[in-house]
This record gives sequence, structure tokens and C-alpha cells, in this order.
Amino acid sequence: MTYLDRDNMSEDTRRKYDALTDYEQRALAAILEAETVSIEEALEIVKNKTYEFFPDITTMADLARKLVREEEWYDPYTVAKLDPFIDYVKMGVDLYRDGYCATRFGVIVLYQFLGYNAPDNPD
Repeated sequence: MTYLDRDNMSEDTRRKYDALTDYEQRALAAILEAETVSIEEALEIVKNKTYEFFPDITTMADLARKLVREEEWYDPYTVAKLDPFIDYVKMGVDLYRDGYCATRFGVIVLYQFLGYNAPDNPD
């Protein structure tokens, strides 16, 4: 894991880091915690938006719960009926196997682990 130490960053890297939004800085920190990449490589990932970031979700089970309930994977009526039987921990294990990684900044996944590049319209 690479640590974010602004004092030891090159001037160019510091300038790029400072230009990021708070959300992007948190995503960068999550990438650095989850992956073995340099700060420059992580900045490129953030710049190209080739990641998905779920800030404030720090467990895979919570991510599974969010995806099922809020991302419209299933209709709300069905989820409400099946919710007591859904094993979010096991779903979280599957998400981890797919490349999602829980960090103290949130859950992050790089699109390369999902088998595709940047989305067609990342904004």
C-alpha cells in the first residue's frame, strides 16, 4: 500500500492530487490501499474514471445489501419478501471474488477486474 504524503510528492503529482475533488481524493486513497500501484498510476485510474467507488461502505455485506436494495437489481416488492432469506455476507464474498475491495475509505473496484474499461458516459 502506498501512503499519501503530500510533502514527499513531486510537484507535478501534488498539483494533480490537489486538483481532485474530495470524492476523487478518497477514491485515490482507496485505490492505493486496495492495489499495489504507484500514486501516478492511481491518479491515472482516477483521471480515466476506470473504477467504481462506494464511499462510506466499508464491508462487502453492506455493499451487497446496497446493490440489491438500491441499485434496482430486483423489484422492491420481491426484495422485501425475500430479504430475510438473502445472505448478504455470501453475496459480499462473491463481490470480493469479482474484484471489489473493502477499504477504510469505502469499497472500490477497478473496471479491469470486471472485464471492461471505462464506461461509455462516466459523468
